[in-house]
Amino acid sequence: AKVLKIFDKNMIKNSKREYEMLLEIKPDDVDANLNLGVIYQHIGEEEKGEKYFEKVIEHDSGYALAYAHLGAYYLNISFKKAENENKVVKDELKKAVENFEKAIYLDTNCHIAKDGLGILNKIMGELSRKSPSVTNSQSPNLLFHAS
Repeated sequence: AKVLKIFDKNMIKNSKREYEMLLEIKPDDVDANLNLGVIYQHIGEEEKGEKYFEKVIEHDSGYALAYAHLGAYYLNISFKKAENENKVVKDELKKAVENFEKAIYLDTNCHIAKDGLGILNKIMGELSRKSPSVTNSQSPNLLFHAS
């Protein structure tokens, strides 16, 4: 298992370098931007990944995977902020939902977005049992009361 981890790190590092080189030549390549964003997300540099997902959407607003990964970014950020600040992070969760829903609208088979919404629905269900005022009971889609 130790060798596999080293291989994975080297593979990610090499892939990151190759996508960065490709983007120097073709900065608007949506696949390279998406993949570099995913790499940054994977290595824990989510903020850098967000920039690449946004760039993909800027150049191709119909690219479902970009919205799905952007939703995952907001979901991960909300978890990190919730751990650090010990509170529900409404804005990030709302952005996650919006991006997951956009991805599913564009591609009904987008599993990343479906899984993300599933996680959010589970979390919101648990939160609403603890504190019914956290969610808007008239909407099944995780809308939040403005605070």
